[in-house]
Amino acid sequence: MPKPKPVLDAAPAPGFVEPEAAQLEEPKAEPETASVIVLPRPKPERGQTPDPVPEAKPAQPQAEAPEEDKPAPGDDFASCRTELGALGARFTIAEIPAADRKCTVVNPVRITAIETPAGKVDFPGAPVLNCIFAKRFTSWVADVAAPVVKAHTGEALAAIATGPGYECRARNGDTTTKISEHAAGNAVDIAAFKLEDRLSLPVANVARTDNVESRWLMALRVSACGYFTTVLGPGANAAHAEHYHFDLGLHGKSGNYRICE
Repeated sequence: MPKPKPVLDAAPAPGFVEPEAAQLEEPKAEPETASVIVLPRPKPERGQTPDPVPEAKPAQPQAEAPEEDKPAPGDDFASCRTELGALGARFTIAEIPAADRKCTVVNPVRITAIETPAGKVDFPGAPVLNCIFAKRFTSWVADVAAPVVKAHTGEALAAIATGPGYECRARNGDTTTKISEHAAGNAVDIAAFKLEDRLSLPVANVARTDNVESRWLMALRVSACGYFTTVLGPGANAAHAEHYHFDLGLHGKSGNYRICE
């Protein structure tokens, strides 16, 4: 017997809800993935406290550089000496006498000569200076002293007569005063400038305005105020009546105050 044909436009049964069109379609197969499907977190209902979010783990600190990558002690000293040599200074590494251990000179060097664009300048006194001060002093000699003397006298500056530089003593040799910058190798005294013909021109002549060298001696004195924090000479006090004193001592609360006399 043939099957009966379905009745078209038949009335739905009571309580029947017609499914949405999408529900009538065959479910599509989910793509296969290798990873685990993570379900979204359900939204908390009103008044419900959401579950706490797990704290992120702090990033692991990076490993410190190996000890051998850090500068070895004394490398900064060597760097200063390299820079000093590049400025034209000829020097050796100095040693402080054991008896003077109460006076500390950081990275002491003994200056014997300075090569400048105007020629080599010798230092018969071979002053001992700390390397930082030696760089500043070398710059002043090469940039100012040698060319100024050459311009005013027509002769090259051959040598500068200095004191020993380092001296373990108090200021002006007075034991009741503060320690001198000389005790740290942070100062130098200049007694005379010697020209190429070996003529020695004493610094004391700066006070004798009738001498032709008085003007350039004063020019050197004033220029030094731009390189050093302390510049003293004839007329400043009795202790400096016959020489120039240059140092890099700190003055005042800020350390920027300069003494130029």
